[in-house]
Amino acid sequence: MEIRKITQDEKIEFWALLRYCLGSGSNDDPIVESDVSWITLDEAFAVFIDGTIVSTLRNIIFKQSIRGVLKDMGGIAAVATAPEYRRQGHIKALTKAAFWDMKQKGQVVSALHPFKEDFYAAFGYVTTNSWIDVKIPSHALSHYLDRVKKLDRNWQFERVKAVDVKAEVLSFITQLTPIPHGLVIDPDRSNQIWQSYHQNSRVVLVKRDGKTQAIAKYSKKGHLETGEIAIREMYWQNLDARDKLFGFLALHQDDSPYLWMQIPFGTNFHTWLRDSMTPFETKIYYRPMMVRVIDVEQAIANLPAAIAGEIYFTLHDQQCDWNTGTYQLIANQGKLTATRTTNQSALTMTIQGLTSLGYGILPLEEIQHRQWISGLDETVIEYISSWFPVTPVYNPYYF
Repeated sequence: MEIRKITQDEKIEFWALLRYCLGSGSNDDPIVESDVSWITLDEAFAVFIDGTIVSTLRNIIFKQSIRGVLKDMGGIAAVATAPEYRRQGHIKALTKAAFWDMKQKGQVVSALHPFKEDFYAAFGYVTTNSWIDVKIPSHALSHYLDRVKKLDRNWQFERVKAVDVKAEVLSFITQLTPIPHGLVIDPDRSNQIWQSYHQNSRVVLVKRDGKTQAIAKYSKKGHLETGEIAIREMYWQNLDARDKLFGFLALHQDDSPYLWMQIPFGTNFHTWLRDSMTPFETKIYYRPMMVRVIDVEQAIANLPAAIAGEIYFTLHDQQCDWNTGTYQLIANQGKLTATRTTNQSALTMTIQGLTSLGYGILPLEEIQHRQWISGLDETVIEYISSWFPVTPVYNPYYF
């Protein structure tokens, strides 16, 4: 068995196995070079047996917002094994190889959409939360129409194809304060991948004095009774821009009587509606993202801290042993820093515990209940509860 990154000549074989396992397209159609141009060689791992690819995995280079701070992230995807070679440990071996690759590249956190939750839990990944899809009648936003009927000349709406505004959309998102927690950003991906992901979407840019203040990605289908607008993402810099955006959506009520809005988990959308008694429908996506810390010091660096303080903790990481050790965690001038130390510490945690804290996945009591942290005292509880409040993640991108 050999584990390595693939070469240019092996792209087609890589995609052939992946296509078979994922049921993507017709397995009888020939694969040509243009079909595999999206594969980046430095991201594509494979297990070879007798020179043949039997398992695949990608470590995709992303950035992710952790409590508003952008971190380099490794996205695990394209995981597949030929059926005749399954249950032989190949994906486990590829995952370990990917961890080391992330360490070398400075990808300090990792995320994935699991094919099997308990498989990745064994590698230190922790399940987060999904987003919410809310269906409302368009007229539920009609009270925002006054904000757009007599639109000030300084405000404009621009409707454009999503495939044409990659740079502007990404620039707007990365300048939000804060950037939504958990959001995965793909700034360096090829235009081809961006276009395939957004080919049926439009973007409305809400601008003031020529500068974008709010955006929404959406698609339309149907007409009149069957008309719907599906909003995949929406962001705003201020509430005035939000109101203008909602007014734009309300203008569609004559031809699209329903809106689907994809919003962060825990959002109180009732306050957006004209009448809180308006009938609505909700759906929760069933495959929440799993996440993991890959490099303790760099993952913690510059995360926001509400109060100043200092604690020590000893961490154990079975898979990424470079993380195992004792750390000094300091909050100073509103930011956290983790530094290795030789000091002793009664506070211990697993990588799952630290990941749960950093990402705000679980309250401290639950982390302790799962035996992912121990040795707490009143001072430590005060600091950790302040520094790492539970915060739902939001990431509408499936990768």
